[in-house]
Amino acid sequence: SLAIMPLGTANDFARACGIPTDPEGAMQLAVSTPPTLIDVGIANGRAFLNMATGGFGTQVTVETSDELKQILGQAAYLVTALTHFDGIRPVRGVFWGPEFLWEGEFLVLAVGNSRAAGGGYQLCPLAYLNDGLLDVRLLPDLPAEEVPNALGLLFGDGLDAVTTVVGATVTKLYVEADEPIQINLDGEPITSNRFQFEILPRRLPMILPPLCPLIGSRG
Repeated sequence: SLAIMPLGTANDFARACGIPTDPEGAMQLAVSTPPTLIDVGIANGRAFLNMATGGFGTQVTVETSDELKQILGQAAYLVTALTHFDGIRPVRGVFWGPEFLWEGEFLVLAVGNSRAAGGGYQLCPLAYLNDGLLDVRLLPDLPAEEVPNALGLLFGDGLDAVTTVVGATVTKLYVEADEPIQINLDGEPITSNRFQFEILPRRLPMILPPLCPLIGSRG
């Protein structure tokens, strides 16, 4: 079984699961709780548990310094986004999977097994860890004058607060972009212009709190 010690900078996955943020509490949970089977996401053959992100949101996450995060916390990502506003450039891609097809220019891509990334921002707020599905969110390109408001919503209320967001739940997702793009898998970057995402249902035993909000179903 896998247990998580939340010793990272943001601890997005641990926080979303309700795992105690102090090492002693996390250790107590690990030694006293039976495991729960969770899904595992796969992107181009590499596993991820939390989320795969791409586009401008990934750029912001990579370029936000640890020093700024220590000073401003989650607000550091919004500050970085606004200071890099002039560098926002959409990428054109085709996305398809079972009963899903979308083509166009996009600013942000999120493929979630869990819900939050980039310092706790809700990118896939309806995701569950044990439903055998990946949650997909795409932010299409926007007119320049609408981008600051969209970024404020993204880094405030979450991606679904942006009314133009495209969403889907799939077991597989294929992506072809016009140029290589960087995708972060739980913070680890991979670069390609083609991606294949899939979900392995209930594959990994993990120690989670008894009332973990990410364990459930869509009804």
